[in-house]
Amino acid sequence: MMIGLVIGSFISGGTTTPNFTRFARTARFAVISTVTAFMIGNSIMILFGAVGANYAGKDDVFYIMMSQGLVLSAFVVLGANIWTTNDNALYSVGLSLANIFSIRKKLMVLAGGFAGTVCALWLYHNFISWLQFLGATLPAIGIILILDYFCSPDKYTHSETGSNFSWAAIAGTVCGMLAGNFLEFGCGGINSMIAAAAVWAVCPALRKVLKPETFVSN
Repeated sequence: MMIGLVIGSFISGGTTTPNFTRFARTARFAVISTVTAFMIGNSIMILFGAVGANYAGKDDVFYIMMSQGLVLSAFVVLGANIWTTNDNALYSVGLSLANIFSIRKKLMVLAGGFAGTVCALWLYHNFISWLQFLGATLPAIGIILILDYFCSPDKYTHSETGSNFSWAAIAGTVCGMLAGNFLEFGCGGINSMIAAAAVWAVCPALRKVLKPETFVSN
């Protein structure tokens, strides 16, 4: 379970990263910042958590620091972690919903913030289960984005791509989610990617059976 959670968290983070790297001055800076954050920053945080948990027997850095008498530092770290993490998450939610529903991002950010605050009341007691669900679901989205880019790179050269709604992508995401969360063998994140990729690749072949207009180009 823990191995799947670690793998899924890396893949999930990679799926969201393009929302922020698009502000990089050049592609080189985007790659450098991403590699640094994932390979160095995230690895150091995992190491700190593992060592601290082994020392203090706690599963949260906040409580590990509290057990060492670092009360003020613990609250500073907790506040900074919550602020930066949720700021990025809220930006991603607002940006995604604004593009899906063609509504101003500001309104979607407010709606996402309200929904997130309400859901936090439940997530506080089910946080690990929620992370497991995300780690087994979001990789399906990531693999479809990657495959779509490498199969149709030309449509990513323009900032205005128009409507790109694809039933193949939706079907792949749903099947990936089901495979990642309900298959009893293997790693959830990897199962999710394999199932999503297979369904996404097979769907265009169904054009010969279904009406051509049922699917849009991938």
